[in-house]
Amino acid sequence: MGVDVLIVDHRGYGRSEGMPTQDNLEADGVVAFDYLSGTIGVAPSRIVVHGQSLGSFIAGHVAAERPAAGVVLESSATTSEEWVDANLRGLRRALVRPRIDPALRGRGNLRNMARIEEPLLLLVGAADRTTPPMLSQRLYAASPLPPARKTLVIAPGANHVNTLRQTSAVAAYRAFLARVLIAD
Repeated sequence: MGVDVLIVDHRGYGRSEGMPTQDNLEADGVVAFDYLSGTIGVAPSRIVVHGQSLGSFIAGHVAAERPAAGVVLESSATTSEEWVDANLRGLRRALVRPRIDPALRGRGNLRNMARIEEPLLLLVGAADRTTPPMLSQRLYAASPLPPARKTLVIAPGANHVNTLRQTSAVAAYRAFLARVLIAD
């Protein structure tokens, strides 16, 4: 199975310029998908949308807007509010009163779950302190897809940045790709 990959730096990250607002990032994700499917001519049935951490918000938005072969959300979160709450533990909860910018309130992948119809793979590290596994578990529960079309992998020993270096996550990813990218 041959696989082509398009990797995009978020606006304002890597070699990309501009202001990385949530709206800009979501729009850029759709433009990248449209470039791949329209300009380059890759059939949507051959595209797997994958995003990690902040990129998972963009991938979730793209998957809610465009049909694809499948969707991989790695180290994702439900909403900005739940992400902040999950990261304020112990004494920090009593000492810190975060303010979430109005443009980010309610943002995340929870609102995308109802609109993602493609097979879904959620990956998260069991030791992820940035986006704890409970957030991916909530996304899995919120997805209306039947269990045969969605998978949640909590990779033992993995943290926020090394999930796809764990055997269980790699095996699940390969199986997912083999299932959704059936040879033409």
